[in-house]
Amino acid sequence: MNRVPVRHVDALLLAAGRQGTPIPHTIPYDATLFAGLVGASRMHHATLTTPDGEAITLWLNGSANPHTLTRNEPATRLYQRLSTVPATILGDVIITAADGGDIPWSAVELVQGLHANFERNLTAALGSVTERGVG
Repeated sequence: MNRVPVRHVDALLLAAGRQGTPIPHTIPYDATLFAGLVGASRMHHATLTTPDGEAITLWLNGSANPHTLTRNEPATRLYQRLSTVPATILGDVIITAADGGDIPWSAVELVQGLHANFERNLTAALGSVTERGVG
């Protein structure tokens, strides 16, 4: 369960047009769960602890169309423009420290690994579908 209190960035993203309330998840180092979150139709946030014991929050814009979430600009660009909370942006993933402070490097490495696993699994799945002549 996500116990991180609602912060300034929550209000900014909600005001920008995000539908619904963030859904809390615990993200293990598991590409399958990560792929499910990336495929979601709205912004999710998830709190996890890195191998170094640092608590971080991931903000995931899983929309296939980056304009769906905010109508005019991707969530990551909106976050960079409006938020005062320090963040690291990796593609459509926004990383913030759970306490609103600086981002630990272990968090960046963790998300890079998750994203790489997701890309590999997606490529393999598409290859399998193509080989079977589906789609």
